[in-house]
Amino acid sequence: MAQPGEVGNEVTFTVPHQTSKPSGPGTRRPYYASSVSLTQATDRRRSRRRVKQLALARVVSSGGSQAAQIALVYQIYTITKSGAWVAVALFGSISLGGLLGPISGWTADRFDRRRVMVLSELSAGAVYLGLVFAHAPVVLVAGALAATIAGSPFRAASAAAIPNLVDTEDLAWANAQIATAFNVALVAGPLIGGALVAASGASLVFAINAVSFVASGIMIALTSGSFGGRREHSIGHSGTDLFAGFRFILSNSRLAPLAAASALAYASFGAAVVVDPALSRYFHAGSIGYGLLTTVWGAGAVVGAVVAGRTVTVGRARRAVVWGMAAMAISLGSIAILPSFPLIVAAGAIGGAGSGFVFIPWLLLIQHHSSDTLRGRVVAAAEGFDQIAFLVGLGAAVPVIAYANPHHAYALAGLLLGAATAITALFSSTPDTLEPALDLAGLDE
Repeated sequence: MAQPGEVGNEVTFTVPHQTSKPSGPGTRRPYYASSVSLTQATDRRRSRRRVKQLALARVVSSGGSQAAQIALVYQIYTITKSGAWVAVALFGSISLGGLLGPISGWTADRFDRRRVMVLSELSAGAVYLGLVFAHAPVVLVAGALAATIAGSPFRAASAAAIPNLVDTEDLAWANAQIATAFNVALVAGPLIGGALVAASGASLVFAINAVSFVASGIMIALTSGSFGGRREHSIGHSGTDLFAGFRFILSNSRLAPLAAASALAYASFGAAVVVDPALSRYFHAGSIGYGLLTTVWGAGAVVGAVVAGRTVTVGRARRAVVWGMAAMAISLGSIAILPSFPLIVAAGAIGGAGSGFVFIPWLLLIQHHSSDTLRGRVVAAAEGFDQIAFLVGLGAAVPVIAYANPHHAYALAGLLLGAATAITALFSSTPDTLEPALDLAGLDE
């Protein structure tokens, strides 16, 4: 028989040679690799091409969004000279999406996910096209809110659809492809956006973002394959409980500690991101230093996601979460005591790698332990917990900026991540028996 073997990320099959015995009456014909095995290899290549097409769509869409966020903040601050207006704009363009999780997840579970993703992209693109002609701060903020609302179902639908596009053996790789695409956009988008704003103003960036949404929607619409499992045969009958995902996580002994650790991590991010400008000013690094912190963290996240995609499996996922959390704890905790800005930037690269790495097993475990009928709401609930924790971290860091050294906020972030690492370590020490995805009885009624 044909023997499968792993070469990099591709599966190869060795076909035995024809036997030397001549063919003829009463003799067996030579045996070749079964067509089933070759079909499986072909199907795997096709499924990987689908994921790569979705990753390309994510780079285009997220890159435009990151550039537009820079343009939005710059435009609003230029007009108002108000930090409060900037904070409202950031809330509308970042955190609001997570708080809309119950509706986003329900939408991803109740309707065809491909259509949800396409309509989300086209709707957000239409909003940014309108912002090309907007100048009043209230209109700009309202537009950011509208675009966030329009695009919020996309992430839940995308994460819930990935397990339907690839086999379990390729799920970590697929998640890493999407995460890497987003992290690349996170690094490149602000740089491109800043340059375009300086050259031609915010309106051009808004127009480019509108085009990027449309281009992404077209690529997703043209992606072959099923974005949903058996639920697609009964669209509209997959449950009406908006908060089923939250209850599923809280009642699941595997996912509840994971959600708690992730929330602590996001609280630490909230505490750190607020003080980054103050930290740069403390070391006289200026705006270049501030931008360097974000860029290096994002670059580290790209590397971490790529490594996770090549090494993480379902069976190793829980231990992988521990390693990622530990890397972030060491990174942010060390920034509190490091004496020079170059060392802080280097520590940030380690933290970024940890954040990119840990996202892959985190999402893999959520996908593995939730059924297709509930997966969109579970993903959205997990992100909702994280965004609430992020806002708490933002609030906790404000008095630190006003009355203390910025290093203290990083000390707080390090402690939070240390607690998250301890939780995940206890979580990973339980017997590693991963069961197929199940719905808890009564949660989806």
